[in-house]
Amino acid sequence: MLSQPWQIHALDNPILVLIIPMFFGVGLLLLGLVFNGIELYWRGQLRQWLLRDAAVLAIYVSLLSSLLYAEALLATALALLWYLAGSALRGSHRRASRTAMAVAELAHSTLTLILNTISFARVGAFALAHGGLSLVVVTLIEAVETPVLSALLFIIGHAIVIALEGLIVFVQTSRLVLFEFFTQFLRADGRFFQPLSSSESPRNR
Repeated sequence: MLSQPWQIHALDNPILVLIIPMFFGVGLLLLGLVFNGIELYWRGQLRQWLLRDAAVLAIYVSLLSSLLYAEALLATALALLWYLAGSALRGSHRRASRTAMAVAELAHSTLTLILNTISFARVGAFALAHGGLSLVVVTLIEAVETPVLSALLFIIGHAIVIALEGLIVFVQTSRLVLFEFFTQFLRADGRFFQPLSSSESPRNR
């Protein structure tokens, strides 16, 4: 006997539809933080990542885990001490001011990660909007008794839904990937492009 396929009706489970995309968001943010560590390793700055950025990763993971297990808050406290100690070890002068600045940077980083995680709920919100638009189209079709008009409403209604959803998917996926993912490790501090002059061209050598 075949079991029924597991599926979710968006309008019947709105909270669940909003929560599920945040799990994918957590995975994307964690991947960005890991890429940050790999990038710093390539740049020869692994010590900096181990002292501070790795602690931010541990704080983020432990805070998420605390939603299921309250004991994870102990790991958050240890990661916080790790971050403060790493910040103090980065410089020998003005440790008090450096520590205060590190606390402010940590608060900013943690708040940014939390807000970025919550922002993925918009994907679920668009799924709810899609369900609402589809329900409107189906209701209009069922209210019409003429087969030709029903077919016309079917084509036009679904064409509008597909066009709107395509635009939303393009804009929102680009925004989420650019601002929530790439900002975790992408840095605009490379070398400026300087084209070769005619005398330096390999053809003239």
